[in-house]
Amino acid sequence: MLLNNTTTYDYDELIYGPDRHVRGALMYMYVITYSLIILLGLPLHTHVICTIACKMERRTAATAWFLGLSVGDLIVILLLPFRIVSALEDFTWRFQGALCKACSYLAFLNMHSAALLLAFLAVVRSLSGGFCHRRAVPNAAVMASWFAGAVLSIPSLLYRGTEDTIRRTVCREQEAVAIAGLRFLSGWLFPFCIALVCSCLVSMKKKGFKIRNTQDYHVVRLMIAAFLLCWLPYHVLALLSAYRADVPEGLLRVGRPISTVLAFSSSCINPIIYMAVRRSVDMRWMQHAFSTRRGSGSPMAGEDTAL
Repeated sequence: MLLNNTTTYDYDELIYGPDRHVRGALMYMYVITYSLIILLGLPLHTHVICTIACKMERRTAATAWFLGLSVGDLIVILLLPFRIVSALEDFTWRFQGALCKACSYLAFLNMHSAALLLAFLAVVRSLSGGFCHRRAVPNAAVMASWFAGAVLSIPSLLYRGTEDTIRRTVCREQEAVAIAGLRFLSGWLFPFCIALVCSCLVSMKKKGFKIRNTQDYHVVRLMIAAFLLCWLPYHVLALLSAYRADVPEGLLRVGRPISTVLAFSSSCINPIIYMAVRRSVDMRWMQHAFSTRRGSGSPMAGEDTAL
């Protein structure tokens, strides 16, 4: 069985190698990058959540997935300090094994739920009907994505844990081909295929269903593209490592830590995209960006149409 096709190796030698300079460089990369993610993502996501939950007098359908994405990213960011401490301790895990499992489980839960939510956004963009713009539909989609993400992330609870090596106690996962393949299919390939198909449908329906190239439309496209680009290197290297493909040892030793950092950086990118495209630091545009005009034909025909 593929689940039994697991990989065992000397954690220190494969990931960090015998060169202390390499390990030191990776330590600084982890600490600096994770710290930047916290400094950027923590206030931005907190502001997004407070704006939607506390300050918006009238919530639109799309604020449900805004809130869902931000809550998931914020949880991942709040757990990054444990990874920073581990890196500073020469990659020694000083905490409980349950916390080791929880950090991995919640990270992959957020990955799967974000992938499903972005796939939902792509579907909404391709539909001209108003059904998907009702508030109950996005709310249900957020809950369903979290539930599906919780189920799909169960392997982290089963295969992740602490292990004593020659030099230290580490928090690591026993790699299995089936797990790497499942994460790639459900966490990357599925949203990519959905986004591709929906983009083709939108192009085919342009004559009868006009989509304006508004800032909101660009936000959706950039969010999907950023998620796919941030997670692609991680999935590719995870598959290569699980299959034990004939790849240079240095690629896995250096590439996997870099791809992990890149994947975590997706947790702070969405608010940056919001501000970069909208050029509004206080995000007051969120109160109107996704409002749907009714009574004028297609709900996508309004000036402030988002999707």
